[in-house]
Amino acid sequence: MCVKFEQITLRGPSSPIELMFSSLCRSAHLKQVNIDGTSVNCVALDQEPHSSTSRLIVAANVGIAHRSGNIMARCVIIIVDDKKLKCP
Repeated sequence: MCVKFEQITLRGPSSPIELMFSSLCRSAHLKQVNIDGTSVNCVALDQEPHSSTSRLIVAANVGIAHRSGNIMARCVIIIVDDKKLKCP
């Protein structure tokens, strides 16, 4: 099995292919979701930027930042293909 890596250049404090996450809970739908900087997945890049599929993250620990009120997710895993998670 051969794995090919493509080198890309990232510029600035953010990238157009960086994934942004939002809450699925109604009570937190206006809050920004940040992934803890010590997490392995602290920067999530979209591998298929032209695809309209959504991504989910599952966090073992979720908290609210004291000053900003944003949601902080820790110990996260990114679920790339959510088509398999349909409810019956």
